[in-house]
Amino acid sequence: MSRIVVFGGSGFIGSRICLLLASQGHEVLCLGRSSVDFHDSKTWKNLIHEGDYVIDLVSLYLSKNSQQITEEVHLFALDELARECLSKKIKNFLYLSSGGSVYGRGEKAFSESYEAKPVSPYGLLKLQSERLLITYQERFDLPLSIARPSNIYGETQSKTSSAGVITNFYNRIASNIALDIYGDLEIRKDYLHVDDLVWGLSSLCMKNKMGIYNFGFGETHTLLE
Repeated sequence: MSRIVVFGGSGFIGSRICLLLASQGHEVLCLGRSSVDFHDSKTWKNLIHEGDYVIDLVSLYLSKNSQQITEEVHLFALDELARECLSKKIKNFLYLSSGGSVYGRGEKAFSESYEAKPVSPYGLLKLQSERLLITYQERFDLPLSIARPSNIYGETQSKTSSAGVITNFYNRIASNIALDIYGDLEIRKDYLHVDDLVWGLSSLCMKNKMGIYNFGFGETHTLLE
């Protein structure tokens, strides 16, 4: 049995991966917003033990309604986490990045070797976070796995406007409200159910697969479809 520390463990993806890992017999420490402040290392620094696995699912939502946490503060906290993981000699650090927002716009399926061209502040921050962690991997041998998932959907996803199109459509149909559709109806995207994602993430982490991995369903659909 392994001990796994999950930052962002109370969220949409985090709650599911914590349940999956626990069902597999692992000891899981779930750290959510109510238990720790990711941007204040004093709240979590002593919670990582030697030989742990660490999963980072924390996101900084760059919107007018989000907390006033800057990109610099977020990257500084991530830097502190990487240092702590090195000092505790963890077995693997799994960082959840983003597929579409990191690669940007494109007309074909993205491979891991595709040049990252983020077009949003969120995608740029994810790419900056990746590069910071890769620096620790290259210089200090931080055991690092990076996952870039496609568009995630599933039960219990937030009903806010920032949720994915499938969740927004579902909630509007359930409430008998007309759909709001913006942009090109023929744009194609890959949609992945959250349970498939967390199964892949747990495998990636526990099998110590190093490097960058895309996660997707393998089929695309247009908004019109």
